[in-house]
Amino acid sequence: MAQIRRIVESDFAAAHGLLDQLMPAAVDLRRAIWNDTLAHGNYAAWIAELGGRPAGFVDLFVFPDLAHGRNIALVNNLVVDERFRRRGLGEELLQQAITHCRLHDVVELHLWTEANNTQAQRLYERTGFVRRAVLMELEM
Repeated sequence: MAQIRRIVESDFAAAHGLLDQLMPAAVDLRRAIWNDTLAHGNYAAWIAELGGRPAGFVDLFVFPDLAHGRNIALVNNLVVDERFRRRGLGEELLQQAITHCRLHDVVELHLWTEANNTQAQRLYERTGFVRRAVLMELEM
């Protein structure tokens, strides 16, 4: 069974290795933003470990939404190591994020994935997410 715990500063190498499977990036770029991100009061992240090895990662931001007059949240990243997929880790990590949101008066939790990532889409739908919008992106 996986151990899931809040991420700490010393987890950088593990988080970087997992995030690289999701979206490769230079280690120095991630390192430069790591401590600032962890210091945000509206940021939360968890790491899943199996047998002491990093197996998954999820992070999110909670922020006030003027339209709702309450908090909403965004799952920023969710990744399970390729070696540990199809064991329920993604759902366990997502449940950590959902629990965190419930404790912080969040009325909507948003996330996105690639249009062809049907495996992730099935996970999100099993967890209660519904398709409600179109994500548009402007790369800067």
